[in-house]
Amino acid sequence: MKDFFIKTCRGHQFEFTRVMSAGSDTWYHISVILNDVLIKYRMRSNKGGEWKITFERLPNILYSLEAEFNDLIKANETPPNTNEARGW
Repeated sequence: MKDFFIKTCRGHQFEFTRVMSAGSDTWYHISVILNDVLIKYRMRSNKGGEWKITFERLPNILYSLEAEFNDLIKANETPPNTNEARGW
């Protein structure tokens, strides 16, 4: 699991920072520059285990990437299977 990673989507570079609070609550800060403006927002896991944007009034492109980012974050949150890596 990475605490920071970068993903390029639709020509924009998105920076993901994993944040964990004292209460074991985890979310991701995501930042991107769109039209020369730095935009920062969060994604947090809901009760169903899906990662959702927690801010309102963001550009539509960010909402259209929500499902893709959900999959990306889930992959980051899933620990690698060390048995597969060793060929077991």
